[in-house]
Amino acid sequence: MESGFTACISIITGVKSIYRWKNNIEENQEIMCFFKTAEDTSSHSLYRGVITSS
Repeated sequence: MESGFTACISIITGVKSIYRWKNNIEENQEIMCFFKTAEDTSSHSLYRGVITSS
């Protein structure tokens, strides 16, 4: 939020993900985040903002 790349972040806990990884079916609990931005914010600049802010 401090970086200004997003106006709102919605965080959803308890998301169950099932996926294939290295020929195995994996199942994990994850956290899903929705980043709400202005229409002209590119996904690349949002990614850079998230990575450098963490």
